[in-house]
Amino acid sequence: MKNFAIVIGINNYIHIEKLNYAEQDAQKLYDFFINELQFEETNIKILVSNSSNNINQFSPIRSNIKSGLKRLSEGNRFEVEDNLWFFFSGHGTYCEGLDYIMPLDGSMDDIQGTGVTVKEITESLKNSGAGNIIMILDACRNEGKRSGKGIGEQTIETAREKGIITFFSCLEGQSSYEVERLQGGAFTQALLEGMGRYATVGQLHEYIKIRVPQIGEENGKPLQNPRVIVNPPSKRNLILIEKNAKVDDIQTLKNNAYQALYMHNDTALADLLWRHVLMLSGGKDEEAIEAILEIRHRKQNNEQNSDFTFSRKKTVLKQKNPELRNNNQRMVAIKTMKIYILLAIFFQGILVVLLIGFANTDGCTVPTILMSVLNILWFLYCIIAINKYAKKNNL
Repeated sequence: MKNFAIVIGINNYIHIEKLNYAEQDAQKLYDFFINELQFEETNIKILVSNSSNNINQFSPIRSNIKSGLKRLSEGNRFEVEDNLWFFFSGHGTYCEGLDYIMPLDGSMDDIQGTGVTVKEITESLKNSGAGNIIMILDACRNEGKRSGKGIGEQTIETAREKGIITFFSCLEGQSSYEVERLQGGAFTQALLEGMGRYATVGQLHEYIKIRVPQIGEENGKPLQNPRVIVNPPSKRNLILIEKNAKVDDIQTLKNNAYQALYMHNDTALADLLWRHVLMLSGGKDEEAIEAILEIRHRKQNNEQNSDFTFSRKKTVLKQKNPELRNNNQRMVAIKTMKIYILLAIFFQGILVVLLIGFANTDGCTVPTILMSVLNILWFLYCIIAINKYAKKNNL
């Protein structure tokens, strides 16, 4: 698996109110990718403004952004196991049903003619061939003075439709605040903290949704709530930061991969998840290799929906997934033990009734003693047998 990234940060807008730390946030993320996550420098493209606004091939102007997106869409140089990151820090807005990021030369007086639609960005990212796409939008940063509604529902719908993991710095109607003490945005600060500690999408989301409002409160800023869109939900368990991954994170990812392939027959998602499992194991996980070969076979034979009924999928899933199989066996063992206990009580009751009958009959001393002994022996046998069964099944 390889990591690729496009990082954009704009402070010195030509026609829009300037920002203080968007470029710095982009540089911080770039440095984190290089120094902490060991991305190859050749796999990261960073576009930032500069104080002099000298326009060149690395300037985040509209033509450069759009040409870069076009190359992404046409190149198809990525693999299904690759991660493709897109980070934008700057102004974002909404116009006539579409969300836009505003490039260095963008103008709020001509949003459609000078902005770049988020829809175009998501389509290019999706067409790149990378299996796992993470889009991070730290926009709406001019503290409530932006034009339009800001990036919101249209991007959310597109992200869900295309299965792109999307981080928003704030909810629609809120602003994404810059903090002078941090020399950066509250959202990017929380994001970098989380990426330094956690591995999965879900863990990162849980951290930033608490940390961003906390940073704002500590620095006297209005409420800012980040939002994360993940579709399908199992992608919350995708491991983004490999060095932070724990054994449980990998096992959860495997469980999701089993379900995607054997229960939901979603070969595209299963292929992505299993390839991540294989990568995390250093190419040694036999179950991942077997599953990837099966996916390839299904694709070649175009039999994705013909061989696996729901009951068959459940059976295969239980056979292949140790955790689910063990849970199923435990449930069966508990039910069986309950039946044993009920049967023991039933036969014990019969013996007690017979014992009482003999005890009330004249001249039945020997049978009464015999029934008492049998009653005690049966009771002891039941206790020993049930205890042995419970130990055998770890109950």
